[in-house]
Amino acid sequence: MSTSKTVIDRDFMIVRYIPGTAMSQIELTPDDRSRISRDVGKATAKMHLISAPRFGRVADVKNGGGYRKWSDCLMGELADWEKVGIPAGIFSPDELNEIHRLFRNATPFLDEIQEPRLVHTDLWQGNILVRTDTQKPEFGAIIDADRAIWGDPLYEFSSIRWTYGETCFWEGYGTEPSQKEGDRI
Repeated sequence: MSTSKTVIDRDFMIVRYIPGTAMSQIELTPDDRSRISRDVGKATAKMHLISAPRFGRVADVKNGGGYRKWSDCLMGELADWEKVGIPAGIFSPDELNEIHRLFRNATPFLDEIQEPRLVHTDLWQGNILVRTDTQKPEFGAIIDADRAIWGDPLYEFSSIRWTYGETCFWEGYGTEPSQKEGDRI
């Protein structure tokens, strides 16, 4: 893994070759999709069991940085985005103020999260490898973890819902997220 940004302008890692095709690029039967989604759920649950001493980007925590509180981590992410101008290109000033207000109001709920867990943050069909060199297509790997963080596993499910709506994913994961107010926040 390199975070120097001297070779390319972003963090990168090189891993061993894993044969497979992105799930987003292949046609699967309903049975194959269900079986693979269940296996992705199992792999995601295992990933979410891995813990760290602090919240934050994997490389930052590895290098002794990170945050003691989940809310500080998320506010730090927002501040980093603002430094490079991302929100200004997407949100109006009023929308950005509303995001800050929502984060501040969520702080008590966010700070209930005490143990940082490994969260991929970009878990979608394009980052799921399916092995097709087997008798039936099968789950191969979760890839492209360069945006991974140490955080709340529920954060994984806050954006892309590519398969989280599928019962089979949750069967593999072991449990659906709680619908309590704090968990939804």
